[in-house]
Amino acid sequence: MGTDRILDNCSPERNCGEMFRELQRLFPERYQPLHLRTLQRGVRKIRVCLQETRGGPWQEDILYEDGCPLSVRERLDGAVGQPDLPVRVATVSLARSVLQEQTPEPQTPSLCPVADKTKAVPETTVSANGPHTLLSDQEHAQGGLPSQNAVRRSASRQRGASLSIEQAIQDYLEAQRRGKRRPKTLEWHQTALRLFQQYLLTECQCDLIHQMTPAAVQNWFTFLREQPTATGTLRAAGTIASYARSARAFCQWLGRQRYLKRTPFVHLHVPHEEPGLLHLVEPEEWERLLLACQPAGKKATGADQVAARNQAVLWILAETGMRTAEVCGMRLSDVDREQGKLKVRGKGSTRRWVLLGHEGLHHLCVYLDHYRLKNGQDVKRRRVGEEPLFLSETGHPFTSNGIALLFGRLRKRAGIMRKEVGPVLLRDTFAVRYLQAGGDLFTLREQLGQEESVVVKRYLSMSDGKREQKAKKP
Repeated sequence: MGTDRILDNCSPERNCGEMFRELQRLFPERYQPLHLRTLQRGVRKIRVCLQETRGGPWQEDILYEDGCPLSVRERLDGAVGQPDLPVRVATVSLARSVLQEQTPEPQTPSLCPVADKTKAVPETTVSANGPHTLLSDQEHAQGGLPSQNAVRRSASRQRGASLSIEQAIQDYLEAQRRGKRRPKTLEWHQTALRLFQQYLLTECQCDLIHQMTPAAVQNWFTFLREQPTATGTLRAAGTIASYARSARAFCQWLGRQRYLKRTPFVHLHVPHEEPGLLHLVEPEEWERLLLACQPAGKKATGADQVAARNQAVLWILAETGMRTAEVCGMRLSDVDREQGKLKVRGKGSTRRWVLLGHEGLHHLCVYLDHYRLKNGQDVKRRRVGEEPLFLSETGHPFTSNGIALLFGRLRKRAGIMRKEVGPVLLRDTFAVRYLQAGGDLFTLREQLGQEESVVVKRYLSMSDGKREQKAKKP
């Protein structure tokens, strides 16, 4: 509705009674007689605005009520502040018409694209009673009353209009903590989002979340690829892909919280690491690792026990594909000798049983019968069966860091130069050879305790690649 039409509807020739009866005819059973008084006040204030903007004489009895004059600003604020009548539609339309007639000032282009602040801020009008969000066409059709969802969306977007990126990151990390995310996951998000926020602030002068643009995010990807780290090395493709996933998850959370209408990642090509063919552990390397478990030279006290423990750990990793934390978390009661199974405590509170091969079960029983159960050593008093399965040389529970150091010593003794030969590569080797032997993806996911099917499908692609390599060999 333009200004001319408003002037016609609010002209002195038409009184409020006629307009109210016309509204009752157009919208039956919507307006009650008690609304007439509100309509009279709103129309009078609109006419005041029209007199100031368009000029022309108006009768004093139209502009005043009960002998109490009102200023132009007070009349406008009062008209906008009425959310229960369609007269607000006229006020909103008038405000938009006046704003459209103003010529915007030219803006200096920035080197880094930043979203226009006026585009992300919801349409509001300010009155003496506070800010009011302009109603949508659907809300006008419902009688001018905003729904509860609309009020919540408006409140979220109003907060998002002034929410800084730094504060939003803190809120996101706190939400992840409440969701019981693992400390390593929180640390990963904190590292990636800190780099994201520093780039937007220093390179784009972008401090608020609604200033983020797809172009700024794309430039951040380029920055990560080209700018070296503090050690002077370039970031690997996998590192950049992990940072991009963290920033995308953060922006998607902002969208779910209705702080953003649209995430800047909607139409972006997010960097991802191309899965390559892993050089799995070869049978020769495996035999050398087992031989390296035996200490060279003169045997020290407890050397046989350490060798038995190391061989049992290697066989469990190779025949089950368990993680190092899961191996270290096993208890004596988790071993089922009769069934040849192990109970694994996975991520969170998940539990699963995995089958152990003949060789792995044999070396585990040798370690238990000849050393672990015979000595019964433990640094703490625990309930029977709850003692750690594997112990260090000092009698403390074996840790993931202890296994990492163990593989470093074994590689050195075995003369293996590949640093990737370790627990993770044994897990990958188990998964690929399981699929090559005809295993299915669902069973493999249960065996590995892997929730994400993407990782398991990656093993499938690697197993297919291995088959193609064997087929090409003469």
